[in-house]
Amino acid sequence: MSNQIIEIPDLGGIDKVTVLEVLVKVGDKVEKDTPLLSLESDKASMDIPSPFTGVIQGIIVKVGQEVSEGDRIMEITCDESDIAENEQKDNALPSEETPKNQAVQQEPLSTPALASGLQLPKPLAEDLYAGPGVRRLAHELDISLQKIRGTGDKGRITKDDLVQFIKASMQSTGGPSVGHEPLSEDVGRFGAFRTQSLNKIKQATAKHMLRCWSTIPQVTQCDRIDITGLEQFRQLCKPVLAKRNIRLTLLAFIARALVECLEKHPTFNAVYDTQKQALHIKEYYDIGVAVDTPQGLVVPAIRNVDKISIEEIALGLQEISQKARDGDLTPKDMMGAGMTISSLGGIGGDYFTPIVNGPQVAILGISKAQISPQWDGQSFKPALLMPVSMSYDHRVIDGAEAMRFLVDFAKILQGMQESTLVEGLGHH
Repeated sequence: MSNQIIEIPDLGGIDKVTVLEVLVKVGDKVEKDTPLLSLESDKASMDIPSPFTGVIQGIIVKVGQEVSEGDRIMEITCDESDIAENEQKDNALPSEETPKNQAVQQEPLSTPALASGLQLPKPLAEDLYAGPGVRRLAHELDISLQKIRGTGDKGRITKDDLVQFIKASMQSTGGPSVGHEPLSEDVGRFGAFRTQSLNKIKQATAKHMLRCWSTIPQVTQCDRIDITGLEQFRQLCKPVLAKRNIRLTLLAFIARALVECLEKHPTFNAVYDTQKQALHIKEYYDIGVAVDTPQGLVVPAIRNVDKISIEEIALGLQEISQKARDGDLTPKDMMGAGMTISSLGGIGGDYFTPIVNGPQVAILGISKAQISPQWDGQSFKPALLMPVSMSYDHRVIDGAEAMRFLVDFAKILQGMQESTLVEGLGHH
């Protein structure tokens, strides 16, 4: 038996790499080609395989350390015949071939390869196969790879295997099966506390929001809309509807403007079918409205918003909100919407990131409008600006589409003054 120092092999032209993970510990018996380290550069992730079969006697590097070709990383005790065999193979190797213990291929890695690590069937501890990218992601999510069946070559666990495992866990439990133990804290360690159970509405909301957040890749686009003229007109109209006990809010205008915008951009009035990878575009216009109630957040739908007047929308919002606060909503009341509005304008704040209410593909967030100076080309003038935050499913909507949608929405909303309301108010 003899002790040997293992060094960083040829890195294929990469100058420095960072130690991402040490895969063995002192005392471990390793086979030849067993991964010892995971390394990462700005171009690739890679494993360093053991050139010998033996027992690890010492680890010289640590996680986060930068290393280069020839740097000493470990000491191993191995059989002298194994050393001789390794040297013989290296000496006989033609110059055009890549050494067997070279860490990474010479050609730059493709983007999919970077995402999932080098697709080399190298065994992990626990007799598992997976690339460093998969191991890193599993480690960050605290998922045991022992639970996952690999579908790659020689049973290798691929990134897709990991993703499918997470999806299957969410479908069966309502959330990702990550972590070995639930998050917890010894809350009584520092003082008194009381326990408050979540009611059924909050439990259902939590489960649905977790599923939406975990399964929908979402982006939030923000803008400000000048509603100075619209608000002035709303204030003129409020007394007319107040005589009939109808409260005219900005939300009624927003809902109508949203429908007109959806007519112009139909892919936003849709649900995404993940199985068929297709959009089911709705040809009717029901709008979901998030309502804050003492029991929690609920999202009933206003039906056929394209076919009713602003007055009728305002009345519908008033009735459905009261029904929500009274706890009288039925499951049917909260189904069928093509897009949802979440308005915090009555409370305050600027921008926020509403979570897409899947299987819808977009949600519009409204914040409190505030006076702000705006340059008209000659001077600054006060304008009432309303912040809007639209989150969308990036699998089916890209940033340019989202921005065009918001630009059109602003134009429609700004144009909704007297001409829009004549039909709804003129006959009274």
